[in-house]
Amino acid sequence: FVTGKSSGTGLGLALARRIVQEDAGQLSLDSTGASGTRFVIELPTRSAAPPREPDAAARAPRPGLNLLVVDDDPNLLETFSLVLSLDGHRTHTAASAQAALEAISSLDFDCVISDLRLPDQSGVELYRGACELQPELAQRFVFATGDIQNADSRHFMDHCGLPCLIKPFEIEDLRQVLARVTSRAGGPS
Repeated sequence: FVTGKSSGTGLGLALARRIVQEDAGQLSLDSTGASGTRFVIELPTRSAAPPREPDAAARAPRPGLNLLVVDDDPNLLETFSLVLSLDGHRTHTAASAQAALEAISSLDFDCVISDLRLPDQSGVELYRGACELQPELAQRFVFATGDIQNADSRHFMDHCGLPCLIKPFEIEDLRQVLARVTSRAGGPS
């Protein structure tokens, strides 16, 4: 993953490793000195299970969550969108607070996952604006940030009562937070 920033968030390799491990695979490093570094992914093959007749519950798939992911890093947006879509969720992305507020004004979301540092407003300002548009989102926000040194960010995280994931984090942590947030908010809309 390339972020286009002077330093990466560390999420790309950690996320790739987690996904590969969840499929019982291995991620290894093959460094050849001055010519570069190569990461090798090995995944096991699986034999197909014999088809079976689905019962009524299996024919009606459980609806996924309608999620909005807000971050100014396009690679993180793409990664979150891919992983959450593979989990069966409908994922919308926004690269700014303004774009997120436009999405919130026209769509209903089960949860918003937002960075605290955005190019046009802070995640806190986005949260307040979103709650004005859709008050039910007040308990359906998850913050994800690498900005734990900022005193304002720390103060908000300590007092808002909302989940805040510190980047880089494991996808399983996000899944658990989403389950907790959406279960107390009534599940998928």
